This record gives sequence, structure tokens and C-alpha cells, in this order.
Amino acid sequence: MQDERTPKLGLPLPHPDNVLEQDIVRLRQAFGTIDTRLQEIDDGISAEAKARDEAITAAATAQSNAIIASHLPGLISPFSGQFGGTGNKFPIDRRTGKPNLAYAICDGGTYTAPDGVAVKTPDIRDRFIVGASATKAAAATGGAETATSQPTTLTTAQMPQHPHITTAVGYLAADPGGGSYRMSVVAGGGSAGFYSNQITSATAGSSQPHDHSVSTMSPWFALAFIMRL
Repeated sequence: MQDERTPKLGLPLPHPDNVLEQDIVRLRQAFGTIDTRLQEIDDGISAEAKARDEAITAAATAQSNAIIASHLPGLISPFSGQFGGTGNKFPIDRRTGKPNLAYAICDGGTYTAPDGVAVKTPDIRDRFIVGASATKAAAATGGAETATSQPTTLTTAQMPQHPHITTAVGYLAADPGGGSYRMSVVAGGGSAGFYSNQITSATAGSSQPHDHSVSTMSPWFALAFIMRL
């Protein structure tokens, strides 16, 4: 029997001079060896991939921890992302896909910081942030979405110019019954004794004050605020 083999792995090869039954046995041994080697290669690749993934996760975690450590507790910043954890109150780190428990949403809730201290976040939902000053203490609130002007009553000087004049036209005629005169209104024209006078119209309105309600909201884009616990 001819016992030829592959140069690398030494696997048995069939030969024309060999009996078929003998080569079949030898080929089965070769395929068994190949299967074992392929499994070893696959296991090695899986182990390498797992080690690589663990290294990437460890690096991302270390980087995240370094960033967190550099953030002063109480630091507040806007966040554009998703939330998870208990009650969906903690921002999810897109690098790890897990909620970062060192931060919490600013909704007025109380959360446990990494060092075990209970920390209450300010409620900044539906609010703008303004810098604290001598007239606006830190954590103070104020403002409104709409504003109403002070009641105002227009004066004569504030009203637009407009006329209120009615002219009555007539003539004076002798009263046939005596020596007095009466005024008769005519459609037009004029004659001896022509008479013209201004008549003041009746008043209207009650001079009540009025105000105006307007929106004070600028165009906005909503983001969640998170705080370093």
C-alpha cells in the first residue's frame, strides 16, 4: 500500500495502486483530522474576538470613568440620547449600551450617587436656565410662558384724530302766531335768514382700561438636562 501524505499536515492521500477500501479508511482519518483542526481554529478566533471585545469594553469603561471623575458633582449639561435604568432616569452610554448611574435626569428626583450619597436633582423640565446673580439667587425660579401688559386707558391725546361734527342747516322764519321765530330744517340751499350750527353727538363707551396677553416663548428645541451625581 502506498502511504503518500500532504506536505503540511501529513494527511493520508489516496493512491491508484491502493485498494479502495484501504484509501477510504485513510481518507476518513484525514477528514477527522481536518475537522479537529478547523474546530481549533474556530475556537481560537472566538477567543480572540472575545478578548478583543472585552478589551474594547474595558477601554471604553476606563475612558468613561476618567471622564466621569473629571466632572465635578453637581455639573449639569444637556443630553441628546436615551435613558434607561430604574424608571428610565439614567442616560445610556452609546459606547457600552448601558445606563450611566453617575448621572441622572434633572426632574427634581433624589438619586444615589456612586459614593452612596443621596442627591436631589433640580427640576428643569419645561424651563430655560438663566445665570444666577445678586437679583436671581441660585436655584430660584421665575418667569412665565405668557405676559400680560398693565391695564391701560386711552387718553384723548392717545386716540387717533377723527371728527365728530354734524352740521344742521336751516333758516329762521317768522312765527305766524306771534313775534317770535322758529328754526325750520331744510334739505339744502339757502335764503334770507340762512342758519348753520354744529351739533355734538351723544357719547359712547365707558372708558374702561384694557390689556394685551402675548407669548414670551422664543423658538425652541427640547433636550433633557442631566446632572453629575
